Amino acid sequence: MKKFIIIVVILLLIFSAATIYLNKVFLPKKFKALLVTALAKQTGKEVSLKSLEFSFFRGLILRDLVIGDSQNVILSTRQATCRIFIWPIFKKQIIIPGVNLKAPYIFLQRRSDQSFNLQDFLALTGPQAQAKRPDFSVAVFKLTISNGNIVFQDDTLPKQVKKEIKNIQLNLQLGLPVKFKFNLTAQLLSQPPVLINASGEYKILSRELEGNLSLKDLSAGEFSAYYGDPGDLVSGLIDLQAQFELKNQLLQVDFISSGENLIFRKDTLRAELNSTLESKIDYNLESKKLEFSGVWDILRADLSG
Repeated sequence: MKKFIIIVVILLLIFSAATIYLNKVFLPKKFKALLVTALAKQTGKEVSLKSLEFSFFRGLILRDLVIGDSQNVILSTRQATCRIFIWPIFKKQIIIPGVNLKAPYIFLQRRSDQSFNLQDFLALTGPQAQAKRPDFSVAVFKLTISNGNIVFQDDTLPKQVKKEIKNIQLNLQLGLPVKFKFNLTAQLLSQPPVLINASGEYKILSRELEGNLSLKDLSAGEFSAYYGDPGDLVSGLIDLQAQFELKNQLLQVDFISSGENLIFRKDTLRAELNSTLESKIDYNLESKKLEFSGVWDILRADLSG
């Protein structure tokens, strides 16, 4: 019994010493600099990281990671944690049971040449190297995002469009056989805020996607920059529920939208109505063929003018 206690104490001392060495020497003074340099080289952007430490219960903890340039912060997260299974490393496998991101931020810009700023992250610095098989395989089984924020800026239109999605809560989990399941809630910053809910799954091998999407209190003119400003022609709030499926390069969407107190104006004519629209969209990704069908029901209408 005494030998067992002595062995346990020795192991605890070794583990404590290793943890202290990791958090006081290796991670902050050596690995942190290597990580920042590698990210800066890969993205071609400025990278800063406040701290990097190890916890027995939470794994690696990164705090205040920021990637950007002289004009904008492009990617950041207040805190990122991940646990790594040790033994598979000896088989050249990196298995990460879960990654947790707190308050991540993404600035997504569509530039005037139709390219996106995040494409720069994939560009290689220096001469392009030939693709080679990585030394380690990496598997992540779960991604959790809390209080995320995305800002989208579109510079392709005559007038710049900027939208912000806040309070992003996302759970993304790898299931068997090889598929991702996701659940998402968020708010599109507007007046009033648009509530977003989405869930579904993506089958990796067959490239099939299916799920549900709902939007609540979407303004009729929220995205008018893309289809023409309706001015006084239409106003009001719309609720939308959709089921979507992508299979064999065919995207099918069935959705129901309903609106109350929708107002249409034309000169002196004014119409206020409650209505629902049930429709189906089939879009072939290969042939670019689009088919649309729907039924519009007017539940109440008041006309004047």
